[in-house]
Amino acid sequence: MKINDQITCVITGIQPYGFFVSYEDYVGLIHISEVSDQYI
Repeated sequence: MKINDQITCVITGIQPYGFFVSYEDYVGLIHISEVSDQYI
């Protein structure tokens, strides 16, 4: 995996500040500001 790669991952949790995701052996947080400029 490299910077700017697009991957399909599994959302394992949703919080007001972002999404917890898992992909293969990786687990992480995607901050809400990285998801969309529109209301989610």
